[in-house]
Amino acid sequence: MNWLDLAMMFDPLNRIEGAISTFRFANWKGAYQRAGWLGLIAEFLRSAAAQNTLTFYVSRHAGWTGNQVEQILRRYGIRIWNRGIAGNDFYFCVKARQARWAEYVMLRARVPLTRRVVDPNNLDNALQYTPDELPHSRRR
Repeated sequence: MNWLDLAMMFDPLNRIEGAISTFRFANWKGAYQRAGWLGLIAEFLRSAAAQNTLTFYVSRHAGWTGNQVEQILRRYGIRIWNRGIAGNDFYFCVKARQARWAEYVMLRARVPLTRRVVDPNNLDNALQYTPDELPHSRRR
């Protein structure tokens, strides 16, 4: 770890952006549709506890940059936030409801994820394709 890594770990702007984005990307509409005002309160509490997000960790020493991963995910409508460095990994958050799809896209592109798996089937399914065969994006 060098001094730049240490500075990234304690970057207050990144922490603030992460907290704000957790609320910004919450599923307010879905929460209201499911349970009205109680759903909104529950989503607020999930946001406050960061239970509506999932953090992915990627090896920093495997030829991928955070920007490259972000560009791939953005192509599929997946926003990332709360970026940072933790030892030999960089990390970022995605919406919990998009985590399975995000993991699949990254595994299919051969992004070296280093921590827990969201869906064990994603690895087997992604390995059926070459890294160049990314899914078709529905975005224009």
